[in-house]
This record gives sequence, structure tokens and C-alpha cells, in this order.
Amino acid sequence: MINREWHAAHKLGRNASLDDRLAWHLDHAANCDCREMPLAIRREAEARGLPVPRLRRLQADTCPTAATWPPGTPPVRH
Repeated sequence: MINREWHAAHKLGRNASLDDRLAWHLDHAANCDCREMPLAIRREAEARGLPVPRLRRLQADTCPTAATWPPGTPPVRH
């Protein structure tokens, strides 16, 4: 679900630097679950050793398929 208040208060400029884009997307992922982080941004964050938040709607406690997210990971055995 989109966090309209967050989006209204946090605009990302068209010519934003990679550092600015990375910071915006990390903040976005922590505050809004309207969409997945772009793969290029996710990879850059991981390359820098930054924690990448998961979509809240994909957390295991709210979504049974989250146990196998991202695709290709082995299922969690309970």
C-alpha cells in the first residue's frame, strides 16, 4: 500500500546522483511498500554493504510466500 504522505514529502529529482537515488530508495523501502526497489539500486546497496529492507507486505508474518522470497531461495522449513 502506498504511503501518500511520505511520497508527498520526499521527491526525488530527475538528475539525482547515484548516492541521492540510493538514499531515497532505502528510505522509501523503510517507509512505503508500494513497489519493490529497482534491481540496480538493490545491487548497489548490497555492494556497499548496506542493509536492504524488504517490502513490509512480503514479511513472513504477513505473507506465506515470503518464506521463499526472493525467487530462487530455498523454502524455509518449519
